[in-house]
Amino acid sequence: MADLSGVPIEVVPSINRSFLGLTRTTSIGKFGRYSWGYGKVTIVTALGIQQQDNSAERAVSQAIGVGRILWGATTAIASKQVYNALGIAYPGSDLGVWIKAFGVRDIVLGAAALHPDSTVRRATLRAGIAMDLVDAVVVADAARRGLPRKAAMIGVALAGGTAAFAAFGPTLVRALRNQ
Repeated sequence: MADLSGVPIEVVPSINRSFLGLTRTTSIGKFGRYSWGYGKVTIVTALGIQQQDNSAERAVSQAIGVGRILWGATTAIASKQVYNALGIAYPGSDLGVWIKAFGVRDIVLGAAALHPDSTVRRATLRAGIAMDLVDAVVVADAARRGLPRKAAMIGVALAGGTAAFAAFGPTLVRALRNQ
């Protein structure tokens, strides 16, 4: 064992795989099979923190990640067309800044949902659920204040549907696989 800033570490050989330009490093050490990293060796802390590989959660996270990236890119790049499709005048008093900002937010959340580390994916799903529920409430309130009905229905359906899929999707995927 070596010592790095007071944290015991173990350097173990690893196997590298590549996916979407990211290199996955799987290591077998005395603390189990883990981790994500780069290069020919992986540094594993002596704490031996091991993440459970949950394929149902990964599948849901990947679907949500791709969807968020596509929707985010659409709203960030084609804001005027999205506003027009929803029946909202463009640009509004914000000059289209908010829809672009939310688009960028969704791109970042989508990328994080595709992250190879299950801890990052799980945290992203949870953060996404919270943000989507807040978005649904804000859109519903905006509908009370004059947001066109079509825009409100689509907004609540997208936000609420994504939150529900993130929350219940892994269980649903497992149930469907076990039939």
